[in-house]
Amino acid sequence: MDVVRPKSVMRRKKIKRIVSLVIVLMAASVVTLGLSRMRPAAPSVDRATVWIDTVKRGEMLRQVRGLGTLVPEEVRWIPATTDGIIEQVKVRPGDKVSAASVILIMNNPDVQQRATDAELQLKGAEADLANLPGNLTKRNFESTSATGRRRV
Repeated sequence: MDVVRPKSVMRRKKIKRIVSLVIVLMAASVVTLGLSRMRPAAPSVDRATVWIDTVKRGEMLRQVRGLGTLVPEEVRWIPATTDGIIEQVKVRPGDKVSAASVILIMNNPDVQQRATDAELQLKGAEADLANLPGNLTKRNFESTSATGRRRV
């Protein structure tokens, strides 16, 4: 069976809800105000990992080591001026290299043929140069013997 509640009970319940809501809102605003006025905490660091010294001008060398694979952010392809065949790859990914390291060996038969032809042309020109003084003296001798006079 249902019992009718008096209006005073409903009114007290409503007042309790309003008071509790006001208290919660005031507490939240006080906590927010308190947190906003706090200074940020300095991070804590082990003393063994910190390098403590006076500030100096100059070069600061820093050496960093880590595990993993070094991956480039941007791959840049360098086009070759001539075609070629890769005969041997000397360095694999992950190997240490320097500025003087040979990374791979390429071969181009056309360029090798042109280099050989140029060497043969050079040797032929050197041979012609070596024969030139002999040819000049021979021509001078023929011109003087035919006329009896020397042509200059």
